[in-house]
Amino acid sequence: MSAGSNTVLVDYRMEKARESIKAARIMLNEKMLTFAMNRIYYAMFYAVQAALSKKGVSFSGGSKKNRVIRASLQVDQTQIRANQDLTPARLA
Repeated sequence: MSAGSNTVLVDYRMEKARESIKAARIMLNEKMLTFAMNRIYYAMFYAVQAALSKKGVSFSGGSKKNRVIRASLQVDQTQIRANQDLTPARLA
């Protein structure tokens, strides 16, 4: 994947995360807590996808995508804190 197309993909996934947060706020205001939690989960999921895509991790789809994301998150916490490229401000 070229650097330009990867940037577009990261931007797309971050936009999906932002839209999910917006939807969660609407649902919270309407006291739809279960649905708000669902949107918050997906906001985090999309943001993690964006962060991993920025690092060059690719996903094929379906349950394999979920396994790749979960496995990628099983890293030492000190590595996450030390890696400034994974901070939300750097992804925005």
